[in-house]
Parts: sequence; structure tokens; C-alpha cells
Amino acid sequence: MSRESEETRVEEPEVLPPDGQTGTARPRRSQAQAIEIFGPIAVGVAIDAVDFMAHGPIGLMIGMFVGGTLAYAFTTYYGMPVWKRMLWASAAGLYCLLPRTEFIPLATIVAAAVRYMQVKK
Repeated sequence: MSRESEETRVEEPEVLPPDGQTGTARPRRSQAQAIEIFGPIAVGVAIDAVDFMAHGPIGLMIGMFVGGTLAYAFTTYYGMPVWKRMLWASAAGLYCLLPRTEFIPLATIVAAAVRYMQVKK
């Protein structure tokens, strides 16, 4: 007999990643996390789009109503108090009502800044 067959072989155990994770890749984000991250910016873009499409006296009033409604619905989703909802809805409505603000993406900038300040470091 050879010496190799008499010796015991030691094999390393296979180490598996925790359940739900594959190797060194980051875990996937859920849909709720995506809404939490991109929701404010999407609503800002929508309010800017409403502002861009609101032309003339009737368009300005519709823009005020639609922009305010979008802001109110968004702040309701995030569970803000009623007074803050009304404040944000009024600000968005006035922004859509003001003339010559079509090419300023102010709602998107404000939404991105608010989301940036909410991020926990």
C-alpha cells in the first residue's frame, strides 16, 4: 500500500452566503425602497411637467389644481400632518400658476434636495 491511501484527507467545507444573497453581490432593493428613493423626484418631475403644459388662463388654473393635487397626494403618502400637506399643495399650485416658470425645474430640484436631506448617513 502506498502512503497516500493511508493518510486521511481533509476537505474544506463549502461556505454559502446567507439566504437571499448570492455571493458578494448586493441584495436587491424592494419595490417599496425604490418608491421611497425615487418617489419624491418623480413627483417633482410630474409637477414640472404640469407647469410646462399649463398655458393660458384656463391652463394656469388647471395647472394650479393638478399641481396642488399631486403635491397633496404625495405628502399624504408620506404621512405628513395636514398643515404640511396644505402648505406643500399650495406651494406647488402657486408654482404651476406663476407665468414664465415653465423652463425652471424647481419642483424637481426641491424634491431632490428634500430627499437628499432625508437620507441617513
